[in-house]
Amino acid sequence: MKIHSLTPVFYMAALLLACASCGLKYTPQTTPEAYKSNRQEVIQSNLKEEFAAKGITYKSIAFGETTTVKPVSFMQLDSLYELKYKLEQAGRTSKELERNIGIQRLIAQNDTTPVLYNEAHVFSLTTGDTTEVVSGSFSLNSRNEIVDTQIDEMIDLPKALIPFYTNYILSESFIYPGSRPAETELDFYDYYKPQADRLTGIDRSDFIVHTLELMKLARLKKTLDKQVFLKNLARQAVMGDSKDYIDETFLKIEEIIDAKNVVQYYLVTYQVTRKADEKTFITHKYEVAFDLFLSHMWTNEIL
Repeated sequence: MKIHSLTPVFYMAALLLACASCGLKYTPQTTPEAYKSNRQEVIQSNLKEEFAAKGITYKSIAFGETTTVKPVSFMQLDSLYELKYKLEQAGRTSKELERNIGIQRLIAQNDTTPVLYNEAHVFSLTTGDTTEVVSGSFSLNSRNEIVDTQIDEMIDLPKALIPFYTNYILSESFIYPGSRPAETELDFYDYYKPQADRLTGIDRSDFIVHTLELMKLARLKKTLDKQVFLKNLARQAVMGDSKDYIDETFLKIEEIIDAKNVVQYYLVTYQVTRKADEKTFITHKYEVAFDLFLSHMWTNEIL
């Protein structure tokens, strides 16, 4: 009969008992995602408590990417390490660089300026029937204490546009939510956001609402094609939300240019047939103009 040795088993058991008697235990490391989640919970808890005391309902909508703000000494150390990495990639070393890294490391260790973590946050505040959407940035230290708050935007929005405002603020995909934004979507942001930044007050708010409406239309049609936009916007300008027509035709979609061949605005010639009564149908023809950002300028009926 074959006998198996139990010696390894006894050694393992003894080792485990020794570890237990010494008070040793495994402590899992906190992941960056967990740190980020903890910071978000602190922000949400603080805002909820602060606004509840004022009779205002706070609701979290979204968080953006975390931005780490390091002291200048840390940034300089990072630059030195980056230079060292490039030299190593080229098969070279530098004693002077190593000395500089050592000096800068000591400077960074003695730098009392805290590392801050900026969390971009979009949330809504509701009082009665009024909802205001707010976007801002919250800076927290390593102890998860909020040390600074910056409010970037406060705007009254229809409920249906709130998800698109979140996309807008965070430069996310609005045609296919959850995916990476396409180049056409990034180009859209690059075109519309600077214009919003040039405006103030009600003009800025109205322009952002217009931009969000375009984003909503883009998601519905799954495209940012300008002609698709102009057709839908011309119909909306003439018919509103009414579906009381039996036929429509977009006779022309034109770019109106000046003497220097620069586009000034867009002109859509739109024809629609409406039912006047049970037996009568009347065809109307309109010219509908839009500026370079596709905002409605004017509508004229062509007789």
